[in-house]
Amino acid sequence: NDTNNQQLWARYEETKHNDQVKNALLEDILTRYDLLCRKHQKYIEENQQDHDAARESLGTATYWHSQALNLQRLLNESPFIVVLIDADHLIFHPSLLRECETGGRKAAILLQNAIIEWSTREVTQCPQHIKIVVRAFGNVKRLGDACTQAGLIPNPFVIEAFARGLTLALPSFDFVDTGPAPTIGQSKVIDSFHLYIKDYHCRQVLLGCGNSTAYTKLLEQYSSDPQVWARLTVIEGAPLDKEIMALPLQIKKFPTLFHAGKVAIPGQSNSPRERVDTPGVALNATSNVFTPRTGSADSCAGTASPQPLRAGGAPTWAAITTKNAHKPLTDIPRSTPEPANAVKRNRRGQRLDVELEFDYDEVQRVKRLKACNQHFIGAGCCHFNAGRKDKCPHNHDVKFTQQDLKWLRAVARETPCKRGHECTDPQCIYGHHCPFPVATEGTMRGDRCLNGDLCRFPRSMHNMDTVPVK
Repeated sequence: NDTNNQQLWARYEETKHNDQVKNALLEDILTRYDLLCRKHQKYIEENQQDHDAARESLGTATYWHSQALNLQRLLNESPFIVVLIDADHLIFHPSLLRECETGGRKAAILLQNAIIEWSTREVTQCPQHIKIVVRAFGNVKRLGDACTQAGLIPNPFVIEAFARGLTLALPSFDFVDTGPAPTIGQSKVIDSFHLYIKDYHCRQVLLGCGNSTAYTKLLEQYSSDPQVWARLTVIEGAPLDKEIMALPLQIKKFPTLFHAGKVAIPGQSNSPRERVDTPGVALNATSNVFTPRTGSADSCAGTASPQPLRAGGAPTWAAITTKNAHKPLTDIPRSTPEPANAVKRNRRGQRLDVELEFDYDEVQRVKRLKACNQHFIGAGCCHFNAGRKDKCPHNHDVKFTQQDLKWLRAVARETPCKRGHECTDPQCIYGHHCPFPVATEGTMRGDRCLNGDLCRFPRSMHNMDTVPVK
């Protein structure tokens, strides 16, 4: 039937059209996919360099992150606080100095404990077991002389013992003797400051400095660096100058550890120590203090309290003559004069030294010249006389006056004679009993001299009977 055929053809045409539409759709999809693939490939090619750079950056960031963690670990492994002390200006407390080596050890422990206690309060993120390092620089001899003249210590040798005690007390504590150069201690403190302030293991630098232009310039140099300023604290003993106080510093005082007053350094003071010049200045083992005194043992005996007169008054020469006129004449035996160069001895046969004039400042001045005693006032230097003066460690070229030679004798007297009490040489220039006064306080009171265990004279040359046998 025609109708059915037409319907079939119509349906065929419809199906054919649908296939065409479908094929066209598929062709469009495939064409677009192909286009997207080409664009994607082009995108990959264009961005591969950035991709590689990003991957490399990620690896680099990971590496540096691990490095930062490692550096932080290393910084946290050995943290410390350093205390730099110019000992010529920031002087330890006299009560500690007078205890000699024991005082030095005590000062080290007290200083360490005080710094740890202070750091837990004031230092940001301070580890609990932080190490304390102390570097003190000073001229031990000059400091000893200055403190002795100021009355802080009994004798200059105390400083040497104190410095030894401070150094031996803890492994990280050092007291460095800088020698006679006037500013070498200051230079070492400043150089150490530059070293430690840039070391970030060092969490804090405590600077014990003096009032000098060099320290003011040092502090001003870092005044614009906030990282340095946060890690710097100045220790104040004697009052600081206004130039230093004007800076925005952290200042800390340790009143039980450091002397709050100023001490004049020999050769630098504008107001020298007063000295009384007297004609009879002498030094012997019975002196109360190691300073000049007037008179001697004999002159003191001559000034005893006068005896009271009897009611009848003093007898006249006429009365004495009348009273003794009946007695026979007798010859008064003359006493044999003692040789001028005879060696004096006490009742035990121990040799005694004649008294010498003594002036502390002059003796110290002559002592610093390091002159050869035997060459100038003794029997002569054997090395010098043999033409080999380079073998002698002392100076032979000093130009001495007669007054200087007198002070040199006092210097030589502070060296014990090797022959001791048995020495019979009347020209011997060395000491045969300790010339220093007996200690009146401390553990050596009444036993040894003020030098204590540091004295070069043996115990047998102390507390001797100094009265010569007539």
